[in-house]
Amino acid sequence: MNIRKYRRLIMGRVEVEAFFKERQMWAEDLDMEAELEKFIESMHAGLRGSVPPESMRMIPTYLTVGEEFTTNDPVIVMDAGGTNFRICLTQFNEHGETEISQFRQATMPGSNGEISAKEFYGFIADQLAPFLKYSRKIGFCFSYACDMLPSHDGRLINFTKEIQIPEAIGTVVGEEIMKVLEERGHKTDDIHFVMLNDTVAALLGGFSGGGSKQYSGYAGIILGTGINSAYIEQNSNINKLEGKLNPLGNMIINMESGDYSVSSRSPIDIEIDKATNVPGAQLMEKMISGRYLGLQVLYAVREAVADANLFSDFFKENFAEVYDLESAELTEFVEEPYGPGILSQCCANELDRENLYYIIDNIFERAAMLVTVIVAGIHIQTGVGKNPVRPLAITMEGSTFYKANLLREKIKYHIQQFVNKKYGFYNEFLQVENANVIGSALAALMNE
Repeated sequence: MNIRKYRRLIMGRVEVEAFFKERQMWAEDLDMEAELEKFIESMHAGLRGSVPPESMRMIPTYLTVGEEFTTNDPVIVMDAGGTNFRICLTQFNEHGETEISQFRQATMPGSNGEISAKEFYGFIADQLAPFLKYSRKIGFCFSYACDMLPSHDGRLINFTKEIQIPEAIGTVVGEEIMKVLEERGHKTDDIHFVMLNDTVAALLGGFSGGGSKQYSGYAGIILGTGINSAYIEQNSNINKLEGKLNPLGNMIINMESGDYSVSSRSPIDIEIDKATNVPGAQLMEKMISGRYLGLQVLYAVREAVADANLFSDFFKENFAEVYDLESAELTEFVEEPYGPGILSQCCANELDRENLYYIIDNIFERAAMLVTVIVAGIHIQTGVGKNPVRPLAITMEGSTFYKANLLREKIKYHIQQFVNKKYGFYNEFLQVENANVIGSALAALMNE
């Protein structure tokens, strides 16, 4: 390599490092050990009954795995995600194979501006009503925080991912849907309704799709528009339900890990948080999920353009016209820095491209390290995955994980170094087609 070009590369890295260090955002300065210790304490506090910001919610689901269920018995599955609302019919044949039919998809209500609770539940009833002639069993995969009830319904705690339906906060979701259906003349007393989080559904989908391989336990992680995780906890450790559960049993816990309060937040993280609809909530999500990675790069590059000598005048002029960034546009640049993407077109020369790459790389690196903290926390809390031939099965879901190749490889690297080598735990990522749909149908069938 030409010595002048090599010196320029090194200087670029040094200058970007100095830029991020000054803003308390340099990935290598993240103390994973200290963050893991704090994360596990947040888990314990949530199991005792604490709530954010003191801890993650650690929501008991009253669902577990391993129960028998009927075959050739259709279930209506609804899936309210960060972007789309989906509905379909799902059943399992006598061979355990999944059959999905009548699939429909619409934009998630509240994602394009604020709507009322009446509009929200009216929309769901509109989608659901035509399916009631096929089945009276409903599995509702709901991607937002709810206090789950022993009846398998859920009281809505909050919306994330910038969904705007504030009137619905505090309502019991299944009850409200049934009210609307009854108002429209539908009989509901024979409807069996089970609600679960998308991460819990992913875990159950992995349980169904594990094949003949033996696993020591199951977990689910969603890394898409948002971030969350779920795992199986011993009832004896769920102190907030002491005396209400069989202490010898277990239950899936929806951690709501996106609400974890990361100790190493930077001024840029704080600025992004203040500009969101719900400041102070979902602080980890705002540091690592697909909805916010683009914003982190946007804010960081704006500061670099204003305060650091990292970019050409051409870049500064063109980037001034960039008002929003999606995580997909970051991946587009990383994979095609000379391509037609919006970020590539801002660059005038090699130095622009190199420094922009370093900025994205650092933000992905920090996100990968925080995802690794979640994985390590689940291992340490459960003790599962000590045997390499019976690892912890982690169903990974979410577009950010599967489409952001650089981020995914960084996650795998840090898990190998921190979880496998340092702590001696083993896991395997499962990719299960239609995991949320399968898991939601299983939840309805296993909890009749």
